[in-house]
Amino acid sequence: MDPLAEIAKMTKQMEKEQGLNGGTNFAVSEAEIDDLLKDIYSEIGKPVPKKGEPAQAIVQKPDPAAEAMSLAVGKDKFLEGQKLAQLAVNADKELSFGTAAVNYDKALECFAAALNNGFPRAAEKRTAICSTMLNYLDRLQQLIIEFADPSLGLKESTETVPARKELNKNRRDIMTAMAKVNFQALSRGVDIRKRAKIAEDKGVVFVAYVLYAESLDCFMTYMSLCKDKEKNERLMSIVMETLETAETLKKKI
Repeated sequence: MDPLAEIAKMTKQMEKEQGLNGGTNFAVSEAEIDDLLKDIYSEIGKPVPKKGEPAQAIVQKPDPAAEAMSLAVGKDKFLEGQKLAQLAVNADKELSFGTAAVNYDKALECFAAALNNGFPRAAEKRTAICSTMLNYLDRLQQLIIEFADPSLGLKESTETVPARKELNKNRRDIMTAMAKVNFQALSRGVDIRKRAKIAEDKGVVFVAYVLYAESLDCFMTYMSLCKDKEKNERLMSIVMETLETAETLKKKI
């Protein structure tokens, strides 16, 4: 079977079994982003700066002379990611959550490498891969939240799912590869930060920390591709406040 057709089949299977539907919908309006900015600046006691121009992603075109080699590397990484994703899905079904988490993480790294090397070339297929990757990001986040909480005890947190620091080491790189296709890093960051705040207010420290950490990666991913200096400066205030909150929560875990 064609590798891309196979991963599409795997994605549909995962969506059905995990209750997912093409990745979580993180569409966020400008008004919601403005509300978050107001909340953040209110917390640090500063006025909200005026909005800058809309951000634009930096898209680098591959060197034509190296395109064939890059595509070959990308295809190899994609096929490796496909195998790891299948291992992850199978482990998930068998309730081997530690194995599933590790393989989801490795599969995401491979798919990101494939995208960075220009594979596949067709825009619609790259978009489809990003949708699958978003599913895996969501599932990995869920596994970490549900099974890696240190408060569960040493046995559960190490044997069920590895400690969080052993996963997501390259999440920002993964998100950057996705953002160059169609991943809405800023919208996801806003949504996850809202969820983190809710968890924090409820006293669910570990969940709040995990979510704040992922929102930071989303914000930093967006800023790394944004050419609007003024907007980046506004977002940096959010980043610094979120980082401070995450560090405070980390000490309580």
